[in-house]
Amino acid sequence: MIETYLKQLSRFPHRLSGSPQDRRVSDEIRDVFGALGLKTGRECFKVPGHLPFGIAINVLFPLAVFFFLKKPYILQLTVFAACLVSLWGELTFSFHLFRKVMPAHESCNIDCVIDAEGDAKKTVVVVAHHDTPKTGFLYKKKVADRLAPLFRHLPPPLNRIYAPPFLAALGLGAALAFQPLPWAYQVYIVLSTISVFVLCATLLVTIQWGLSKPSPGANDNGSGILVLLELAERFSKKPSPHVSIRLLASGAEEAGFFGIKDYLKRHQELAKPETLFINLDSVGGGELHWATGEGHLRHIPYPQPGLEALSDVERRSGMAVLPRTPIMAPTDAGPVAKKGHVVLTLIGLDNKSIPPNFHKTSDTFDRLDLATLKRAADIVELLIRNSG
Repeated sequence: MIETYLKQLSRFPHRLSGSPQDRRVSDEIRDVFGALGLKTGRECFKVPGHLPFGIAINVLFPLAVFFFLKKPYILQLTVFAACLVSLWGELTFSFHLFRKVMPAHESCNIDCVIDAEGDAKKTVVVVAHHDTPKTGFLYKKKVADRLAPLFRHLPPPLNRIYAPPFLAALGLGAALAFQPLPWAYQVYIVLSTISVFVLCATLLVTIQWGLSKPSPGANDNGSGILVLLELAERFSKKPSPHVSIRLLASGAEEAGFFGIKDYLKRHQELAKPETLFINLDSVGGGELHWATGEGHLRHIPYPQPGLEALSDVERRSGMAVLPRTPIMAPTDAGPVAKKGHVVLTLIGLDNKSIPPNFHKTSDTFDRLDLATLKRAADIVELLIRNSG
């Protein structure tokens, strides 16, 4: 049924979080689940603004403190420290402080439950986000193709795409701390000049990112939704004997993973060792990989039990052994891994780097590889059926 669902999704120019198109797509996903006779739920939540402007406002605040709040010295340092805390929360997707001043929009999660035929020994939650990203200067082919290999070869934490603005903010904070010391004037000048330059460049790039066109989102992450719906079709006809399945189309992933975070809060019953999360992201092209960890500012390793269980299923079932790699892009698996839950991410990569047409206007449905989509569905189905 992948081809049928592909035609349905390709009618939408984008599915930006909170947009009418995103709401219509989530309604169609719910309708597909319902037509298959599955127990379906819809859970809505509020999202403060969008990620590019969230980063921009968190970069603007420390610059404003540096230039406009000169005295008293202790107040300047205290407010700047608050700015650093907020920026850290934003860039690690842990919490959002200053971003809450932005207008909120509503998004939603759509899920369904497919009970095991017998006694459920395990629960598998398959996740794919239904919203699409913005494009922007950083994702243009010439820029992205040069930056991605560069970052991969840098030592931690410099190999994280969000490291430069945060290190620049730290440098600016250090410059402020050195400012009153007569012997440290040269240090203050050098640190503040470099830091202001990097933060201003980040501000311009993030504003341009926020004002750019939305991507059509065929691979990221229409492909994950296509596989999710295909799995619903397969397991509705033939449930697993001992595995209870939840299929989750999460919202607002591109806005800061608000959908999966809301889902984890609402469903505390999933916080147990017998639950396996499988995240599907950009599985419509490139070479399929299993991710071992992810992160933009700090690396988040996936819990070892998930990777060990995957290796065990590969040995027992004859399932194709896919390469493993850490990925630079954060996904819905990050908040799951931070909670300590067992999670895996299936993703397609070009040259072990980034997914094809990543956050580009060229991420259209005619570029999806049907063979890769079907292979992804086959692999996840085999993994689930052998996980009981």
